[in-house]
Amino acid sequence: MDLKTSASGRPTRVRWKILALLVSFSVTAYIMRVNITIAGDPIMRESHLTPVQLGWIFSAFLITYTIFMTPAGIFLDRYGTRIILAAGALSWAFLSIFTAVTPNILFTSTLGIIVSLAVVRGVLGICQAPTFPGGAKAISEWFPDSERALANGLVQTGGLFGTAVTAPLISYLMVHLGWRHAMVVTSLLAPTLALLWLYYATDRPRAHPGINAAE
Repeated sequence: MDLKTSASGRPTRVRWKILALLVSFSVTAYIMRVNITIAGDPIMRESHLTPVQLGWIFSAFLITYTIFMTPAGIFLDRYGTRIILAAGALSWAFLSIFTAVTPNILFTSTLGIIVSLAVVRGVLGICQAPTFPGGAKAISEWFPDSERALANGLVQTGGLFGTAVTAPLISYLMVHLGWRHAMVVTSLLAPTLALLWLYYATDRPRAHPGINAAE
């Protein structure tokens, strides 16, 4: 593919827009994984769960997230970051909505609530496993060695920022809408991001129509 040459001969800045999307994935991923912990108290009271039982539900995410990190890397190498990251983000939204309707709507028994929420959290761990390996892979494709540490640092910062904003965001939404609607509203971030990523991103710079030879 022939790369276009800009009038000024200066490098285009497509890679920084790709990075902005990767940081958005990082922020959104943490909101999707932390939102249930903020809503944990009303879930516990409404479903008559103990703190230990709620801990089992929370732990399901960490177990699958850790186990599937390596398989996620294999899938990213095989299918590319564009499809895998978009599919992951779409799944986060579905699972967040499912979390909102599972306790006392789809399942009413204590055992049913614990098992269903643990399964949902476990699947979320699988679907979030590609997030940071995917970000690292995209950065390795799009950024020169001299900029990769900065790019990776910003992606990691996005995760910490997501953790910081989730508590006040979910708390505000719970006060005004209730915890179920808070989960649904925050889930809308993920499909929006997935569509933007599919529209703008490519697996490799040479496939992007907006990049020039200098970049």
